[in-house]
This record gives sequence, structure tokens and C-alpha cells, in this order.
Amino acid sequence: MSIHITDRDSVIKQTVQNMIEAGIVKPEEDKMFAAQLYCLDPKDLLTVLLESHNFREQAKEPIKYYPIDYGAISGN
Repeated sequence: MSIHITDRDSVIKQTVQNMIEAGIVKPEEDKMFAAQLYCLDPKDLLTVLLESHNFREQAKEPIKYYPIDYGAISGN
């Protein structure tokens, strides 16, 4: 049996991405939605992650969206 530990930031990023792909959250609302997720306790956050996955899977035509890490882009 193996144990997989996922950090909170990864769970939040995946949840946001799932909700955007499901068409529930607009791409420009990603930071606002992520801020709300940071306020959740771990149990509720995992529940939202699972629900977001279900929403994405049920979407007729999922929107392909991958968040861009603007902080990692060089200013040069």
C-alpha cells in the first residue's frame, strides 16, 4: 500500500481548473475562486475537489484550460 500526499496548493489549482473546464467558473475568475478555496478546511476542500471532478466529467464539451503561472514567467 502506498501513500500519496498532495499539497493544498495542488488541490486548489486542480479544483479551479476542473471548474473552469466544466464551464462553471470563468477563467478570469480563477483567483477569486481560489481565494475562497483557501478558506476551506481540508475535509471541505477535498469534497469540493471531488465535486469539481464530477462537474468536469459531466460537462458536454469541457473547456480546455490550463492555468498559467505568471510568477514563473521571466520579466525579461
